[in-house]
Amino acid sequence: MGKRTNTQAAKQVNKKVKVDPALEVIAGVINEAEHLPQQCRTMLTEILPLSLNVPTDKRHKHQTMAVSMFEETLNTKKAAMEAAVSAANEKLDDLKASEEQLASTVKEAEVAVAAQQEVSEASKERSASAVSAVEASQTALSECIAAQKAGNEQAAADKEQKDALEVAFEKHFKTPMAEGTAGPDFAGLEPFLKTIDIEASLLTALPSTCTKPKDQRGAFDEVVLQELEKAISAKLAALAQLVEAEIPTAAEREAAVRAAEQENEAKKEASSAAAAELETAQKELSERQAALSKAKLAVDEFRPTLLTLAGSVDTLRKALSDFESGPLASFMSYKVKSSMPVDVATAGA
Repeated sequence: MGKRTNTQAAKQVNKKVKVDPALEVIAGVINEAEHLPQQCRTMLTEILPLSLNVPTDKRHKHQTMAVSMFEETLNTKKAAMEAAVSAANEKLDDLKASEEQLASTVKEAEVAVAAQQEVSEASKERSASAVSAVEASQTALSECIAAQKAGNEQAAADKEQKDALEVAFEKHFKTPMAEGTAGPDFAGLEPFLKTIDIEASLLTALPSTCTKPKDQRGAFDEVVLQELEKAISAKLAALAQLVEAEIPTAAEREAAVRAAEQENEAKKEASSAAAAELETAQKELSERQAALSKAKLAVDEFRPTLLTLAGSVDTLRKALSDFESGPLASFMSYKVKSSMPVDVATAGA
């Protein structure tokens, strides 16, 4: 018989104690109360069923104090959840308020880009025009230099021809004629006759006339020599006039080259300034386009962020609602639970 009694006692000890699921939920909330030390949380969960499960009319003052501690812990949890909901709501409201600002920023950036595109296009046209002006001034300078070179070469040729003709005239015409015995040296004069304006008939007779001594010359021969002298003198006078006229003309050509060089330098400076202006305008355009892209990206990122935050608010609200309808509601039910029948409690009231 004694052995049977021990077996029954062991069965009673091993029998699992049933715990109200509502109390387990409340205990779970207390265990998650991070503002409390771990030892305090452990103590509260241990005394929870021994205090909260006791009807209000049968609770000892220590049990009532424990219930107050449970309530304070739950209210702290509720306040934290309400604060989280409030903070998320405030952030959501701020985000919604920024939607109009984001759209306004995009619009302003679009206007800025459009305006800068006009500036950039105008700068591009000015730069192209300046480059064309440089090319035109360079062409003009090249033409002036070529004209100066050609003029100088022609002037040198004229002077060289004048000097050579003067020497030949003196040596091959004047000197022989001054001596009076022989005629001009036709061989020495012949290279210059192509440039002298003299009648063809006289030119044809000239070789024969030049070989005759003075006493053998006829009237025609004298006319031929006279006309030759006149022609050479006229040619020398014309060449002298050309050489004389070349002095101011050369100065004019030099001045034209200097002016063309100055114009070319001015056009180059203007082109450089236009190129720098274009570079600045394009850089500004690039920066404004980047700002527009950034503004559009902010708009693109806004909607998902808004939806995500709205989802977070809904999640926090549901968590608060579940807490209020779950652990908190269960606690309040246990808190006011009485062992007195309802009708008795009502009558006593």
